Amino acid sequence: MKTFTKNILSSLFVVAFIVTLFGGSQAQSKKTKPPRWNWKNHQTETINFAKKYLVSNIEPDLPPQSFADWFQETVGKEAKIDWDINDCGEQTGTSEDRGRDFSMCVKASAAIGSDVSASVNVQFGTFKRGIMKDKPVVRFISISREDDFGIQPEKMSDLSKRLGELLSK
Repeated sequence: MKTFTKNILSSLFVVAFIVTLFGGSQAQSKKTKPPRWNWKNHQTETINFAKKYLVSNIEPDLPPQSFADWFQETVGKEAKIDWDINDCGEQTGTSEDRGRDFSMCVKASAAIGSDVSASVNVQFGTFKRGIMKDKPVVRFISISREDDFGIQPEKMSDLSKRLGELLSK
């Protein structure tokens, strides 16, 4: 009887091993690959978030309107605005950059007339962690004219005044 039980257990072990071997390989072949990260979708999502963000939550002296509406109003209705995301100027191009989680800024740039441009670069998160719910940080504001080095207002609320000064020259 012991031999019979041993033979049955051995046979069951072999059957279980074969089922596991073939069943496992079939299960692996049915797995789907995880979706690839889509840069275009990420960029669109981040820019749309920034456009809708209230500038009064970035700088209390500003009105409670979206970043997109405020910037368009500030640079003028005729100004063409370009939106993009960038690393807030942090990359150095050295090996120290490898693996870093760079800040993620949304930059609004406007061409005003033929020779004046204005831009605001605001950090809304990091590239690895994505959009963060912390208060965004203004990283850079710039107004420039082709024949001039430009002006760098300290606050977003100064942009309209400084732009007016440059355009009246």
